[in-house]
Amino acid sequence: MHKIKRKELFLEKLKKSKFITSRDFIKFANELGINETTARRDLKELELEEAISLSFGGISLKINDDFEESRVKKLTIEIDKKCLIAKTAVKLLCDQDIIFCSAGTTMEKFVSKIKKTIKMVVTNSLTVFNESRKNRFIKDVVLLGGLFREKSQVFSSKNQANHFNEMRLSKTFFSALSIDDKGNVYDDFDPEIDVILKAMNNCQSSYLLIDSSKFINIGANKITNINSIKYIITDNCSEQMKELLKDKLILAKRENND
Repeated sequence: MHKIKRKELFLEKLKKSKFITSRDFIKFANELGINETTARRDLKELELEEAISLSFGGISLKINDDFEESRVKKLTIEIDKKCLIAKTAVKLLCDQDIIFCSAGTTMEKFVSKIKKTIKMVVTNSLTVFNESRKNRFIKDVVLLGGLFREKSQVFSSKNQANHFNEMRLSKTFFSALSIDDKGNVYDDFDPEIDVILKAMNNCQSSYLLIDSSKFINIGANKITNINSIKYIITDNCSEQMKELLKDKLILAKRENND
């Protein structure tokens, strides 16, 4: 098999999963009839071409606009689940809360469904900011600035997390790319992790909004572990995940008028 074809197959594999362990990758290569030495040489070339990142024990695709799903496309994926999760999560709010909301289409649904008086929403997402401004129950909205990422509509900067040095939040709400079988939570955009962690460290409680399609998957960029989260709100759960999440789990249930 020609080297170009091998690289295309490797990138397609990584495009689907974003991250793969070295062991699983070599197994995948062997299934294609590619030996380990050749596969590792191709990986090194892909790293030099800045297409992938090699780390201890794994390979990850470098996130960029060519591989990232657009926000509009994400809105159409698992839309019913996102709405159900959002409607359940708003019940955890209290009047006059000051909250941080991360980026994500689930978070957009969340702020749009708030029907309690929220003192302030802080976010790094332009679309979450815009949805918050439309909601009359949200009194003030703060948009954290920085470098703007067009497709995901997110701002990021090195100093963004410093905003929370002098602010105490009531609650932090965030979404994620995946949770693995150890309870580690991952995102697909490394610069956003710092601001999420800072918000979590400066609030009374944190909540993860995540749909069931993202369970038992390994990601490239770890945010935190479920031990640091008060509740995980999702639409469905396997017995394996129920055992992992235990009393942190909140299952969103469809109401009669839904």
